[in-house]
Amino acid sequence: MKPVFYAAEFAAAWNGFVAEAKNGTFLHDRRYMDYHAHRFTDRSLMLFDDDRLFAVLPACAQGDQLSSHAGLTYGGMLLRPDSRLVDVLRAFDAALRHFHDLGFSALTYKVVPQFHHKRLCHEDEYALFLAGAALARRETTLLIDQQQRLPFQERRERSARKASRMGVTWRRSTDFEPYWHDVLVPNLEARFSAAPVHSREEIVQLARAWPDNIQLFVAERDGRTVAGTVVYASAGVAHSQYISANEEGREVGALDLLFKHLIEEVYRDRRYFSFGTSNQDQGRAINVGLVEWKEGFGARTCPNDTYEVPIVGEYPLLRRYLR
Repeated sequence: MKPVFYAAEFAAAWNGFVAEAKNGTFLHDRRYMDYHAHRFTDRSLMLFDDDRLFAVLPACAQGDQLSSHAGLTYGGMLLRPDSRLVDVLRAFDAALRHFHDLGFSALTYKVVPQFHHKRLCHEDEYALFLAGAALARRETTLLIDQQQRLPFQERRERSARKASRMGVTWRRSTDFEPYWHDVLVPNLEARFSAAPVHSREEIVQLARAWPDNIQLFVAERDGRTVAGTVVYASAGVAHSQYISANEEGREVGALDLLFKHLIEEVYRDRRYFSFGTSNQDQGRAINVGLVEWKEGFGARTCPNDTYEVPIVGEYPLLRRYLR
């Protein structure tokens, strides 16, 4: 395997590969990744088997540490649909030795969660094991399998009916300003002393570039935005993030009404509906109330794993498969 660092002239090849990869999503497309390129020192790799692009690895550097990828929810090595285990082991060995030769000491590796896989794709996890990787973080995504969906709790149903009686309506919106300014930002600041990862300008830029994949849904009452969420939709997964409601929205159950419609109508044809994680303290604790709310819609737990990979000169358990 021959590793080559990504450069702008490879954008078309990279994006074409990601579109076909068995564990890639639009988050790995350079048109998405590069919106915040100024924040990171990119060290993404393209791995060639002879002249054929075999795998890509989104990565960035901070000093002598690497991450795949600090600007993405999940990174990991993206693989061809026909990739085989031994070839993936060779690709991992080539990537890690290349990083070692350049003086890097460790790689933080965010596994692409299984529910994003288009085909079975766990070869990288076995390669991590052979490379001596250690599990550094495990978060819990609350996920609905639409093909085996559990019924909503009666509490969620009652709350949705209450919202409807109180005049709450829902819709998709392309105007992010009311939600960001009036609901999301003040709610995060007041309750968690936090701010959205994306500024309003950034999320607007991304939504305009990916209108079929990044969508804002809001709940309104008397013309006021009282709750909402941003959904990242890929071929098989609708992933909800930036879920928030102001005090009025919480009192009338606006989020319950909104999510009932998103799950049962808007994204019923997606295999999975994801509520994202509900973790604190680097995954070592959960927000119990938030978990129970998500479970009320029938969501159950799927792990999101992050590994720390030592970058050393030799990987005997990997190298035995080289040829």
